[in-house]
Amino acid sequence: MECHRYNGKGEVVFHSAQLISLNRSYIRRQLKNFQSGFRGAKEDDISGNKMVNITSRFNDEQIEMLVEFISGYLPTATIRGQRGRGDSIFPPVRFRSIS
Repeated sequence: MECHRYNGKGEVVFHSAQLISLNRSYIRRQLKNFQSGFRGAKEDDISGNKMVNITSRFNDEQIEMLVEFISGYLPTATIRGQRGRGDSIFPPVRFRSIS
């Protein structure tokens, strides 16, 4: 997972996408698109060519294993806050029931 980093966040230098938070069906479809050459096969798409080369070696079972591995990435929090302070600024909204 060198190009997409150890944590699935992608790498600008390699033009690789962030993988965290992608659903299984999207991941599977894109891997199959690379595998078939539908995606990434243009001569000038260097990064795509790498994906075509890598995925062309996989069978269906290996693709599924990769889908499971990638979908296991969980997004990590990037914002730290003070919940108590937020609650005081934005008090909970209470709805009245209509009878």
